[in-house]
Amino acid sequence: MFSDYLLNILAILILLIIAEKFISINRIKKARKYFKYFTGIEKIGGFAEVHPYFHFSGNKEGESVLLIHGFSASSSEFRFLVEEMKKKNITYYAPMLTGFGIDDFHLLQKIKYNDWLRDVVYGYDLLKQISSKISVVGHSMGGLLALHLASMREINKIVLTSPYLVIKDDHKWGSRLIRNRYIWNLLSYFNPVLSKEGSKNASKLEMMGTSRRFAIPVFPLSIVRELWSLLEDLNYERIKRNEVLIICGKNDTTVIPEEVRKLLAERKFEYIYTEFRNSGHNLLEEKERGEVISRIIEFIN
Repeated sequence: MFSDYLLNILAILILLIIAEKFISINRIKKARKYFKYFTGIEKIGGFAEVHPYFHFSGNKEGESVLLIHGFSASSSEFRFLVEEMKKKNITYYAPMLTGFGIDDFHLLQKIKYNDWLRDVVYGYDLLKQISSKISVVGHSMGGLLALHLASMREINKIVLTSPYLVIKDDHKWGSRLIRNRYIWNLLSYFNPVLSKEGSKNASKLEMMGTSRRFAIPVFPLSIVRELWSLLEDLNYERIKRNEVLIICGKNDTTVIPEEVRKLLAERKFEYIYTEFRNSGHNLLEEKERGEVISRIIEFIN
């Protein structure tokens, strides 16, 4: 009788594994429909719309700006900002963070947050060879990476747009769960693929794709764990900074502005704050983007 009980448990576990694999495969299959809205480059597994942005003003005594994009997104988040920066002849570099902006998920399955930190440190060091001062603009997770960078390098000015600095209340339980070593050892065997809220149906995928904003619609659970580890390991006391500007959208549901400000107040972190009442999380691309971009360039200059 006991052996029958064990067999039933084993059968349930096998069914759960099969179901999880099927769901993950199905999510990836649906996500590939999103890629058709972009110009694929088969030889490199990338897309014409997704690439590093770089412009050199020709002035080595001037200031350069490192642009760091957000989680699951790409340098295309800055496509409107770099247009204006180029008009102002500001030197900038917007690297692609490892694992994002490609047509496959093999890198994301093994990514560590150190890979993203390495990307931004190398980006900074590259700009330092042609500029005397470096400022940083980081969006969402890019803002979190910008603060990590500021603990390792000297940064002139920091701009954080919709910075991901606080885990939302409805995610905290999940964060504690997957950051538990024993639970993660079990979950990592499955490493299920998660789907972004906007990718549940074809119309939402189409809307995302036709906006020309490239952000992968599905991703493995493991990189969410890396994101939360990156957040947990930020040491505010080690951050070296001059001036910090934080810009948020009042309608942001990914990053809650009030929670960010409360956290920074607790850390006694000084900054200048601007909020746009008609913008959400992607304020660099939404209808108030002109004002947002003007505020960033004004601050940097």
